[in-house]
Amino acid sequence: MVFISKDDPYRARILIDALSDKTRLEILKLLMSNPTGMTAAQIARILNKTIPTILSHLEILTEAGILRIDYTMYRGRALKLYSISEKEISVEIDLQKFVWIPLRSYLDLWVSQYIKIKRETDILPSKVSAKDIAKILGIDERTAVHIKEQIENNPSWLSSLVNEALQILSQRGFITIADLSKSLSIARIWAKKLAELIVQQGYAYLKDDTLYRRF
Repeated sequence: MVFISKDDPYRARILIDALSDKTRLEILKLLMSNPTGMTAAQIARILNKTIPTILSHLEILTEAGILRIDYTMYRGRALKLYSISEKEISVEIDLQKFVWIPLRSYLDLWVSQYIKIKRETDILPSKVSAKDIAKILGIDERTAVHIKEQIENNPSWLSSLVNEALQILSQRGFITIADLSKSLSIARIWAKKLAELIVQQGYAYLKDDTLYRRF
C-alpha cells in the first residue's frame, strides 16, 4: 500500500488531480485487466483516442505514482509498457496546507512558462529559487514554492525537450552532455537527465558523458 502523509500536500494534490478525469479512470480500468502492461498505442486503439492524448494522460498517472513504466525491446527500439504500480493508496489531507497547492493545470502552465523564460534569458539552473519564480511569473511566493518542487523533484517537463535534443543529435550524430547543456540553456544536471530519458526511449546510447545517435 502507498501512503501519502498529511505533511506532503503537494503529492496528495498530484494524486487527486490525476484521478479526477474520466479518460484516466478508463485507462486504469483497462490496465487493471492487463496486469502485464500495455503500450500507449494499444491503449489508444482500445479507447479510440489519439496516441498524444493517451501519452499525456499516462504521464500524469505515472508522475502521481499510480503507474510504473517497464521497457521491452522490439525491432531494435525500446517500447514503454505501462502497468499499475500499486492498487491500494492511503491519503491523509491537512486542508490548511492542501488548499494552497495549485491545480495541476495551473501548475503545469507556470512550470512551462518559467522554464521557457529562463532558457530564453539565461539558463535553467540546477536549483531554482522560489523568489525568482514569484518575481518572473508575478505570483505569490507560497505558490512559487510548489512550482520549484515540481521542477526539481518531478522533472516530467524534460519530455518537452526531447524533440529539441533529437534534432541536434540527428544533425551531429553525437553530442556531449556539456554541449547539450549549452545548446538547450539548461544546467548540466538537467542535460544528463534528458540524455538518460532519450536513452530509455531507445533513440541513443550514452558513453563517457557523450550521447550517440542510435539510428
